[in-house]
Amino acid sequence: MNGSSLTQDEAFVALASVLARFAREPSVMRMKMRVREQGDNQRDEVRQLAELTRACRESPALAQALAEAGLGRLADLDLHAVAPGTGVLVQAFNRLVEQRWEEE
Repeated sequence: MNGSSLTQDEAFVALASVLARFAREPSVMRMKMRVREQGDNQRDEVRQLAELTRACRESPALAQALAEAGLGRLADLDLHAVAPGTGVLVQAFNRLVEQRWEEE
């Protein structure tokens, strides 16, 4: 399975599960901080996903866990290219940020 074959709900569950396991890893903690620093007026769903791809480049273990969860190779994701599944990932990650991280 790859990111293009997941529904938004499946991608959300996979992202939430993996990121919860890696919550104390420095790359994930930095990612959460960078997303929050974008501020409410600056928040942009693709920019949020860009922070996730950056965290994957910083942490090969995180990238591997997300790939094994069916989300594909996020460290290599080109956010400028139209790729199947990118919209699902953008929406799922945005949902995770809004529902889980803003409550913290």
